[in-house]
Amino acid sequence: MSLDQLARSSSLLGGRHPGSGAINSMSMWTAVARAVLLAALSFLAGCAATPPPVYEGYSERLPCVDRVGRCFDAFVNGQPIVVLPDTTLRKSLETLSPEARDLSWRVTNPIPDRDELTVETRSNTFGLKDVGDAVDFTVKIYPLDGQRLLSDPTLEQHRDVRVEGSAAVTRKNVLRSNRLPTGRYLLVIRFRGSKNWDRKTVYVEVR
Repeated sequence: MSLDQLARSSSLLGGRHPGSGAINSMSMWTAVARAVLLAALSFLAGCAATPPPVYEGYSERLPCVDRVGRCFDAFVNGQPIVVLPDTTLRKSLETLSPEARDLSWRVTNPIPDRDELTVETRSNTFGLKDVGDAVDFTVKIYPLDGQRLLSDPTLEQHRDVRVEGSAAVTRKNVLRSNRLPTGRYLLVIRFRGSKNWDRKTVYVEVR
């Protein structure tokens, strides 16, 4: 039923009550009902236009600017990373790690602790125009249950960042083993494309 049909139906119902006061009152409520319905339809249309995760910001003009992981695909140990339906898990983990404030993705099944952690990324249709083809990616791992990860410091050169004409060099820690102790983790996957970059924060369990 259209909004005009709904308004006419409401007017007919109001016509059962004699007196101009009743008719004016019903007309007022018809206008209110129409406004509420229009607002609801507008809200639903906005939700439908926002790609997952729907609870994050979105700009049609700059679809990848929020950097919430929409603009590339990723896989952990062969499993596709899937979007979280809401922010419930995020809120429950924010006290354990500040990185949880960006959590919008997860791996569905736990990873066996006997398996090495593997991550793959690829460009997707949604982000190809703005982020471009895959160039490389990095993964940072944040334990949530106090797990101790053994690592060694190393220097990394960034050819796309210049300091006084030379490529910038930063220090990072590299894990000694790709096997993770049992527990919960956040993986922050930073995907660099030929035009721009995007990032996914992913919840993973190792058992």
